[in-house]
Amino acid sequence: MSDADEFRCFIGGLAWSTSDRKLKDAFEKYGKLLEAK
Repeated sequence: MSDADEFRCFIGGLAWSTSDRKLKDAFEKYGKLLEAK
């Protein structure tokens, strides 16, 4: 993937206990994450 291949993805319906770290851990295997919140 080149730097131009950046996408924004909204994941709704997560438990309130889901942390930024858990989100990153779950999705980083698919590519570099710029932000999780």
